[in-house]
Amino acid sequence: MKQKLPHQLLVDVSVIMRSDAGTGIQRVVRALLGALLDADLDGYVVRPIYATRTEPYAYVPCEAILLSGLAIATPAPVGVVSAEKGDIFLGLDLAANILPRHRRQITRWRRQGCVVATVMYDLLPEQRPRWFNPRTRRNYRRWLRVVTRCSDRIICISQEVARQLEAWIAARPWRGNGGLQVNHMRLGCDIGRTIPSKGVSAEAASLLAGWSKSRLVLVVGTIEPRKGHSCLLPAFDLLWSEPAGEDVVLVFVGRPGWRTERLQDRIRTHPMAIGSEPDRRFFWFDDASDEFLDCLYRSAHGVIVPSLAEGFGLPLVEALGHGVRVLARDLPVFRAMNLAKVSYFSQDEPVLLARAISEWLDHGDGVPALAANPVPTWRDSFGDLLSCLSIAERDNRDVKVAQNAAHGNRTNPIIDSGLT
Repeated sequence: MKQKLPHQLLVDVSVIMRSDAGTGIQRVVRALLGALLDADLDGYVVRPIYATRTEPYAYVPCEAILLSGLAIATPAPVGVVSAEKGDIFLGLDLAANILPRHRRQITRWRRQGCVVATVMYDLLPEQRPRWFNPRTRRNYRRWLRVVTRCSDRIICISQEVARQLEAWIAARPWRGNGGLQVNHMRLGCDIGRTIPSKGVSAEAASLLAGWSKSRLVLVVGTIEPRKGHSCLLPAFDLLWSEPAGEDVVLVFVGRPGWRTERLQDRIRTHPMAIGSEPDRRFFWFDDASDEFLDCLYRSAHGVIVPSLAEGFGLPLVEALGHGVRVLARDLPVFRAMNLAKVSYFSQDEPVLLARAISEWLDHGDGVPALAANPVPTWRDSFGDLLSCLSIAERDNRDVKVAQNAAHGNRTNPIIDSGLT
């Protein structure tokens, strides 16, 4: 009797194949791709694929995966991707400038019976275009049109993003398709499961040791408009001018972003950032490794998340995963998580924000633990993803589906219909 061959789970890693920016989306891609490659999936073999702006989707060579530190059990075919009925294409990477160029290839796979699933990180370039460069806006809008028309499933990284996407489609019925299913998954807190980049310099280690007697406040995120860094500088100036703030050290970790050149200059030339070491209390690390970031979380007295909008908010759960208190802007996406040790602020006015930060540093325990949800891990995220894809790990199908339903994912009509 001929043995049935497994279906392909085709995982798009087009962007990270070319360049790993080391930001939140890349941690998501590394964590979930690593978990997929490590898992024994029921009826599926994982095949990472990639495309360029000019070349169609092809299988990622095994050696490229191995060099990145990921293990791959089954050799990938060579050449252009061939997809058929029962296969799944998973748009895990945010390839906004690449995927739309290969719409015909993806549409052909779909006609042949391949299920197309896309991960949606947020809708911000569509909702808040002034925060982004013109090219980013154009690429994103083209990508959004393609994925809402050509996907069978869109997997959002939070309930809030799923709600926003459903509202966007409902207001533009011609943009979607009748069979599209929208679901969501959570993201994880444990950096060690993201195939973290390594490296802590002697200077960084010395700084960490020197901050042991200070109250270290950490802010993590690319220096871009929506991350809200600018409101912190006037507030911390007031805090530092008071005796109660003398032991407070502020640390930014994040790449230099777009449309924030003046803010970046203010950060680099701030008096607290250029003083001599004993008096210096403001630091910006624009190329920190994941290992160093993990050390900073462990050393932090608290983490501030001042973002004006987020799809999920990895720094918030990463801080909580280290047992560190959080002061976050009062956003629906954060409130919906209902996590312990999170306090909220809503005022950017320097005096009010400085007071809120001071009170939080002294007393901020946020939501009581007994009333809160557990902090999600990457194992939870992986389980959510498999549930959204209607895939289970081998020999545990019923258990996994039950576990993921218990995590709070909304009912997925695709699972109920048995479409795989």
